[in-house]
Amino acid sequence: MATPLFTTSVWNSPWPGDAPPREAILPSGLSEDIPSIRYADYFAALEAALGSHDLKPLRSALASVCGETIPAEAVEHVHLESVKHGAFYHVARMEVTVGGRRISLVMNVAVSDRGRAALEREWRALGRVVESPGGPFFPRCHHKGEFHCEDVEGKMHPASYFLAEWFEGYHEFHLQPLRQGGQGLHVWDGSPRGRLLVGSEAAAVYREGARILTLCLDRATFEQIFPWHHAAGDMVVRCGNGEPSVRMISARDYRTLVPAGRAPHERTAAAMAFFYGLAVRLRVDREQGTGRLVWADAGWVRSMVEGFWSGWREAKPRAGEAETDALRRALLGFSAEDWTAFGQYLLDDLIVDPEESSFIASRLEDHAKELAVALGESLE
Repeated sequence: MATPLFTTSVWNSPWPGDAPPREAILPSGLSEDIPSIRYADYFAALEAALGSHDLKPLRSALASVCGETIPAEAVEHVHLESVKHGAFYHVARMEVTVGGRRISLVMNVAVSDRGRAALEREWRALGRVVESPGGPFFPRCHHKGEFHCEDVEGKMHPASYFLAEWFEGYHEFHLQPLRQGGQGLHVWDGSPRGRLLVGSEAAAVYREGARILTLCLDRATFEQIFPWHHAAGDMVVRCGNGEPSVRMISARDYRTLVPAGRAPHERTAAAMAFFYGLAVRLRVDREQGTGRLVWADAGWVRSMVEGFWSGWREAKPRAGEAETDALRRALLGFSAEDWTAFGQYLLDDLIVDPEESSFIASRLEDHAKELAVALGESLE
């Protein structure tokens, strides 16, 4: 049986040569229930899982990507790079060389009970989302499996994982204050300083993010991608010579927050609730992803409105003109006071992290004023 070469590294490694010391422990993000695991044991468990049964898990994913059966002997090299450690998952980027062709995948690994439950939800959610109009902006899943991983005390833990599409060239970003005032988006592109998006480039990221999430809205059930969070790096961006390109790398769940009844006014109310929640979630972030909560400037709210409206009109099946016109009138008909009351009513359903509750509540009134102005500028 042919065995490919397995190699490993750590993204943005603080260690010489990228290789962590034998005793180095995987970070656990903001989670308190992920067991302490050494990098060495983590990589060994990943290699064993992928290589089991004559590389069956890996070949299953490759067949899904390539559209044809991949024999084990065709897999020449597998490089695993530890890139991220969140509240639920350890994330590794995988580059597989097959017949001289390089294929990038992501391997999301959950070791805690909460993480494994979250991974199962996400697997199902991504399976549904990729069939929606917003599907091309989300990773396609290729294989799901389980293995065991040893912690620092020698205890074995069950782990779940799935292999999915990796968006090459896309990077996490976070709000960053500017010296001259205002904010920019700091893109973690792997360079020493990263890249800073300001002005129209940053606005384009918010516009496209709002559009993508609106394209994923199920018009029949009003199920949506929720929860999601900028702080978790769920939205990523690729910067080039033209307008930034945006993708979503996660769909933690796909569920209804405000159900739509059958009456037209009930559907309008559900659409307005989705729009309001979208605008709030787009504005919430954390400094450097894990620091204090931060709020996007008012100057980008108009871009969020434009993205929502574009997604609403593009999505298929398309909303009827009567329904779209009713929604437009309702959005424009709300005063700042109406939006404030609406936000207070919806607030509890929009919280992803308990710490956000008072943070967002203290901004509802200003957000309502900014929303009313942006809607008037965009939809009048």
